[in-house]
Amino acid sequence: MEGGQDILRYFQGRQAILYVCRYKSLDFIEFINRWKTGNAFRKLEYLMCHDFSSYQSIENEVLNAVGAKYIDAIKKPPTHTLPLVHVNFDNKPNTDPITSYAYVVRETDGHVASILFQGTNFRFGVWDKTEEDILAMLKKLRIA
Repeated sequence: MEGGQDILRYFQGRQAILYVCRYKSLDFIEFINRWKTGNAFRKLEYLMCHDFSSYQSIENEVLNAVGAKYIDAIKKPPTHTLPLVHVNFDNKPNTDPITSYAYVVRETDGHVASILFQGTNFRFGVWDKTEEDILAMLKKLRIA
């Protein structure tokens, strides 16, 4: 990792919005795997990385490498959004929404994080819910 990538390795806060990141697939794989094992990012709620080039080309590689799970394609995935800890220059009160079929589960407590690669953005949103909670929520939405 280059100097700027150290943020992705050592960040200890709740929310981060990073611009012009230049991250590669291995950077995201390491980040997600460290979160999954519970060895890092225990307080993380939301991460967004924006670059000028697209992350789409690395999406499948990253999701396969981290063992991502997927919500059934016939269901509408839940949308992850949170109040921002620090309001940005655009004065939006909440994080950008993450509506994604891909997710990972943290081994230490079963909590879920949604993963979204969308154009020039990578978003990672940690739910205050376990995989069981998310699947039950999807089941309720389907019935309603």
